[in-house]
Amino acid sequence: MLIFNDIVGKNISYTRAHLNYILVYNEKKNPKENDANSKTKIQDSQAREAISKSVFKLAKERKILFELEKFKGYCFKDVAIYTIEEFEQEFVAKINN
Repeated sequence: MLIFNDIVGKNISYTRAHLNYILVYNEKKNPKENDANSKTKIQDSQAREAISKSVFKLAKERKILFELEKFKGYCFKDVAIYTIEEFEQEFVAKINN
């Protein structure tokens, strides 16, 4: 972010108002719930994950993992996290069509 701000000649107030941060991660290499900072370990469950995705979809919000929500409004306008597959469906497929 600092390098970006230096290149475009803007300050952090600009990124707070205009810049969204998107993290694309490999779900197989970086499991969500077993984050190193997590105090409680939760057993993997495809059903729980499906329910969680459905609830967030109904709320029209995205689940923010890896404690990145602290950057929303502080450094960036918004923060979003996608798996590789989700990113390809949401962005790459739309561009290719």
